[in-house]
This record gives sequence, structure tokens and C-alpha cells, in this order.
Amino acid sequence: MKRREFIVGCAAGLALLTTPRLSLFALNPDERDEHCCVVVFLRGGVDGLQLVAPSSDAFYQDVRVSGLKVAESGTQAGLLLDNSLGGIGFRLHPMARELHEFYREGKLAIFHACGLENGTRSHFEAMALIERGLVENQPIQQGWIARVLDELAPGGSLPAVATSGGMPQSFSGYTASTSVTDLSTFSLAADHDFPRLLRKWYSGDSQLDRTARGTLDTLKLLADSRVQTEASANYPDTWYTREMNGHFQTLAQLIREGHGIRMAMVDSLGWDTHEDQIHHFPRLVGGLSSSLAAFYRDLGRHRKNVTVVVMSEFGRRLRCNRSFGTDHGYGNTMMVLGEQVRGGRMYGRWPGLSQDALDRGVDLAITTDYRSVLGEVLRQKLGVQKLDRIFPGFTDFRPSGIFSA
Repeated sequence: MKRREFIVGCAAGLALLTTPRLSLFALNPDERDEHCCVVVFLRGGVDGLQLVAPSSDAFYQDVRVSGLKVAESGTQAGLLLDNSLGGIGFRLHPMARELHEFYREGKLAIFHACGLENGTRSHFEAMALIERGLVENQPIQQGWIARVLDELAPGGSLPAVATSGGMPQSFSGYTASTSVTDLSTFSLAADHDFPRLLRKWYSGDSQLDRTARGTLDTLKLLADSRVQTEASANYPDTWYTREMNGHFQTLAQLIREGHGIRMAMVDSLGWDTHEDQIHHFPRLVGGLSSSLAAFYRDLGRHRKNVTVVVMSEFGRRLRCNRSFGTDHGYGNTMMVLGEQVRGGRMYGRWPGLSQDALDRGVDLAITTDYRSVLGEVLRQKLGVQKLDRIFPGFTDFRPSGIFSA
């Protein structure tokens, strides 16, 4: 590789030289044991009415076909949630056993009828808005996580980590971010002498020089992390959880090693269940529940410094379609997991599922803005006070009291 070609590559992103991707950032070796917020994003629009089902609601039981609803009794009965909403009995999907255990232990809080209050059914538009912390299109490209990190000015060596193959838009605008899926393959795609040559090439004081050296420092840091790969928890041994297991296991190891991670994101894919939901959904829910539980156990003593938010870009309609799936909807569920969470109860306001209560006659109405849930986590656990800086135009913050004093 010629010097000129490498300069062009760096200008476009040193990530292209690594496997998996590493975004540009400068290393700060100040490592801290501060609180970390982990966002688990269920990409595709999870059916919140089957994951957290209003199982005693007569409209729900009447409209939903068997297999796409959670039963009140029998061998496939859902897992009962105490302290639910609006006089309605709610149940978790029967495959969400570990989530139910967290709920019963008082570590998991569940919101319902929440989401993005702009009525879009487009995956692309909904995710773009949420990842920028907005409810309507504005000329703002920076992600909401990037704004959080700008506000915190963290000093750890890895303040922002995503475990997907690329960098989510939530991190856009924050250069001290890294995306790593697997520590065992996180390295330069070159021979062992290449890093020395790169340091020689980038020995100056320009932004590009400093970024290149910072990237090499971080590659060295994560190469050292590869030495310790044994998890302190048993992850589920199923083919459909392997990718998610790897993401969670990588993140747990980095948190345990004390790299000062303040914001992290784990993507869970495949929730766009337009067809055959009766077959796909139980596997998705079981995988999420068991993998998330393994991650939480894997954190060990660091659990006290980690809060997990589970969310999706939107929900799905009350009625199923002709392919025994569900189409894009609005209102949905969110979950918050942590040692200081006032769990074992549901939060928000349940709008009901009668025809006149549904949004546009087909969707669960939204009564809680997704930014209120995120904002409460950011304010109480990360100390972010000016939420309108994180979520531009957001002035209607309504805390639910989900954290103990």
C-alpha cells in the first residue's frame, strides 16, 4: 500500500483497515468505573402486544388470532406481570422467562404505549428520527448518544461502544466511538510490522496524524483484551442466539475490564415479522431473554454500574395480516433493567384497545414519549440535566420514578 492510498483511506475512515470496523478516535487512558447506559435496539419493530401482552383485555383476545396473542391459561399461558396498568392484566410472552425473573426480582421496569409520536410506519424514517433524538425531521445529523457524550466529556479509554458491524447513527458526530463485534478478530488486516510503519507515517501533529495514532493505540488496547475472553456466565447454546451472544459477551468483557464505557448499543435484528410470526416470534423472544440475562450475569460486580434500556423503532398493529404476521404500527413497549431500577411494576398510561381508543382505528396509541424514558435514565444514572440539549425541542419531560433513591 502506498502512503497516498493510506492517507485517502484514513480520510475516509481507518475503520476500513480493521476487521471488524473501528471508527476514528483519539485514546485517553484515563479509565473510570462510572455508570454505563446500554441500549438494546430491537431492529425491525417488535410486536409489543405479543411481547408484553394485555392478555385480559377482551378486545385483544377477540381480535388477535391464536398464535399471535398471549393466552391467559393453559400450557401456553403468558407470564403474569403484577402491578400492571389501567386495570388490565398483562403477561410477558411465555418464552421471556428470564425477563420475567428480572421483573419478579424488582430489577426490570416495563413501559407500554410508548414510542415516537409522529405516526411514521417507515423503518428508515423512524430509526433515523430516534437515533437523532427527534420526533420530526430537522436539519440535525448528530446522534443523541453523541450529544450525551459531548455533555459528559468522559475520560475513559472506550467511552462509546457499539457491537454491530457498523456505527449506529446514534453515535454520529462523536469521534471517540468504536464499533467492535468480536475481540478475537479485531485487528489490522496486515502483517505485524504494519503498525510501526503507520506510526512512522503519522508522526506529525495534524488531526489525521493524531487520529491514526489514537486508532493504533486502541487496536493495541483491544488486542490485550483478547487475551481474556472467558465469560463469567453461560450464554445460551442455540444457533439463533450466537451472533447476539457474541455482541453481549464482547461488551460485558470490555465493561468488566474498566475501559470507562458510558454509552453502548447492542442491535438485535429480525423483528420485522410480516409473515409467519407464530414461528419466528417465540425464537426471537427466547433468544433476547436468555442472551440478555447471560450478559447481565456476565457483568458480575459491575451490574451496579450498568442500566439497560430495551427499545424498538415502533410497534405493530393490533390485527394480524393475511400472512399470519403483523404490520407496522405505533405504540410499543420499552424496558429498563438495572440494580437501582424500581422494577416489578409497569409504568405509563394504558390507552386501551377499543376501536375509538386505537390510533387511526388500527394501532395502539402512544401515551409516553420515548424520550421521557431515555431522559429519565440519562438524568438519574448519568447525571445529564439539560435534556433539551440531548433531544432538541423536547420540553415535556415526565419522569416516572423508576429509580430508587
